[in-house]
Formats: sequence, structure tokens, C-alpha cells
Amino acid sequence: KIIKKNKIDVVHAHSRASAWSTEIACKFTKTPFITTVHGMQHVSKYRKRKQPIGYGYAVCENIQKDLIETFDVDPSTIKVLRNGIDLTKFKISHPPKNSKKVISIIGRLSGP
Repeated sequence: KIIKKNKIDVVHAHSRASAWSTEIACKFTKTPFITTVHGMQHVSKYRKRKQPIGYGYAVCENIQKDLIETFDVDPSTIKVLRNGIDLTKFKISHPPKNSKKVISIIGRLSGP
């Protein structure tokens, strides 16, 4: 409904869970979708049968190889696209001298 209402041309699924619903929605609407895979995938009997990739990007060659070998993803549909961060632009910084520990949570708060 969202894809048709907003006339979306391409859908990007960023995680496994969203890839499943994206694949179904995109099949119904005939909308292309891509997936980015940022880590090794959990292997189960059901998941080995079907891995929703569409056209996908792995952030490194090891993940690409795992998808091809473990989940039989067609090599022509999964390419390597590294995270677009230029590490030379960053410098090492020293931690602040805090009187109490500071805990930072970086990234999403779901998953294992």
C-alpha cells in the first residue's frame, strides 16, 4: 500500500527482517528492491531454502562468499559495496577523564 501510494521506484531493505516483508511487497507491486548485508547470516533449515536478496550488496568479500556458498545466492545478484567511510579523515582521540563511567550504545537496540 505504501509503495503504490507514494509511487516508490526502488525499495532498500537494510536488515533480514525487513528483507522478508520487502520481498513480498515488491513482488506484489513489481517494484525492484535491493538489500545490504552487514554481517554473517544465521543458518537454519528454513533460511537455507530461501534468502531474500533481490539484488544485494555485501559490505565485504567474506559476507558475499558466505551468502553465495551457504545460501546459494546467485553470484550475479550480490556485489561488494564497502561502507562509505574514509578512515583517513578521522584521528585518534584520547578518552575524557570523567569522574563516572560513561556508557554509549552505538547502533540499533534490537537483535542478539
